[in-house]
Amino acid sequence: MILLPAPADMTPRISRPFAMLVAAFALAACHRGVQVSSATPSASGSGASTMAKVNGMPTGVTQAMVDSGKTLFGGAACAKCHGASGTGAQNGPNLTDATWAQIDGSYDAIVKIIHTGVPVANIKGGFRYNMRPTGGATFTDDQVRMIAAYVYSISHK
Repeated sequence: MILLPAPADMTPRISRPFAMLVAAFALAACHRGVQVSSATPSASGSGASTMAKVNGMPTGVTQAMVDSGKTLFGGAACAKCHGASGTGAQNGPNLTDATWAQIDGSYDAIVKIIHTGVPVANIKGGFRYNMRPTGGATFTDDQVRMIAAYVYSISHK
């Protein structure tokens, strides 16, 4: 903080340019067009399907999450069964279309199915292999939400 010489009452004052800069930042932060978001969802992670969508994505899902999810998807067991871009492969369905065999395609349902997997007895669509929880990989809850954000983004264009 920049201090000017104290007046006779010895009260420190900030410089005028610094005060104007602080005021400008405060006004910018209050501007209607400014949005504050986080790269990770809230700790609760629940209720996303009931939240309103913003820019086609569920509330709380950011572009940073989608980008991270894409990287995780491509470097994990996800791509092994669903193809590098999610278009499907011999062991897993296409995730880029609006057809969902196991779930309704909501963000919450995608998060849940990644967490729980799909037992062989429940598989629909003629696939022979089950989907293990988290695809057989080890992901944190936040990473699962990122992968779900990516899958949601490629299936809800």
